[in-house]
Amino acid sequence: MVEANSFDLIIIDPPWQNRTVKRQKTYKILSNNHSSSSNSNLLTNIPIPSLLTQNGLLCLWITNSEKIFNFALNLIKNWKLILIAKWHWLKLCKSGETICQFNPSHKVPFETILFACKPEFVEDFKLIRDDFCIISIPNAYPSRKPPISILLEKLNLIKSPQNGLELFGRYLLPKFTTIGYEVIKFQNKYFFD
Repeated sequence: MVEANSFDLIIIDPPWQNRTVKRQKTYKILSNNHSSSSNSNLLTNIPIPSLLTQNGLLCLWITNSEKIFNFALNLIKNWKLILIAKWHWLKLCKSGETICQFNPSHKVPFETILFACKPEFVEDFKLIRDDFCIISIPNAYPSRKPPISILLEKLNLIKSPQNGLELFGRYLLPKFTTIGYEVIKFQNKYFFD
């Protein structure tokens, strides 16, 4: 049962800074200075503990920056959650090749998603394995991620979310409240033809 004004699945995909988006100015991004008050306040002030149901799951997309990873771990800790798994999304071209070479000092063909929950419910998510890899061809439009809620459900790792929340979202899903600058942008008929 979902409590009023709370969510059993929360997906957060912050607009982390990266070279491509910064150069193309595709959308507003967070500074890579994670000690800056604007980033810190924006993310740490999201009241995740009160938004997440007791047995809810948090999914947090991050880039492959070690600074961002450490910042995300601190966020999870500040929200009084426990990290239960880290997955990677490997991005391929239609030919089956990775979208770029593995070059850790510059760019890598994958993104990372962290899963966390309240400490007393870790056992509820034991089926979510650590170091799992999703492989797919990314959408042509920047930052469109695979619909992780559908994937988790299809893999029988969670029950169908009854009340989900997506922050910094870029598309709409049934039974989800989505907040973000680009939510409506991809609802245009053009994207469904």
